[in-house]
Amino acid sequence: MESSSDRDVDKVRAQIAEVSAALGARAAGYWQLDQETARLVQLVFVPGVGLDPDVGRQFAAATASVPLSQTSLGIVAAALTGQPAVSRVAELPADSGSGRWLRAFGAGRSVAVPIRGEGGEIQGVFSVALTADSTLDNQIVAERIRGTLVPRNDWTPP
Repeated sequence: MESSSDRDVDKVRAQIAEVSAALGARAAGYWQLDQETARLVQLVFVPGVGLDPDVGRQFAAATASVPLSQTSLGIVAAALTGQPAVSRVAELPADSGSGRWLRAFGAGRSVAVPIRGEGGEIQGVFSVALTADSTLDNQIVAERIRGTLVPRNDWTPP
């Protein structure tokens, strides 16, 4: 029997996949903020069209639980600042953090957007990796993400 938290995760996965496809993203994911442990906990990772399956699996494993001290990742920057974080492959070192993963994805940039709950507190981060030839404006991407996923305050990960 499927639990309500399983249905919630399935719903979030469907929303992430829909936005990812609409934006032509190489990958997309949602991480829930766990204030107690000062970590982002991955709830959903969706590989996009053309993403190498091995790279997708490696990324999902490497970002299953991310300490907020790992500031070389855009998802952490978004969680800490409360503002969208844009990571551009051309501006990042190749050997760590977002620079490493964007190159592995064949992406030109990522847009990580903090998601706020009903009380206005950051509950998580939704991020997409976009190809270098994507002409979508970062603000438009952030607005699309913000309008997609608004977790309930009473929802907890499985």
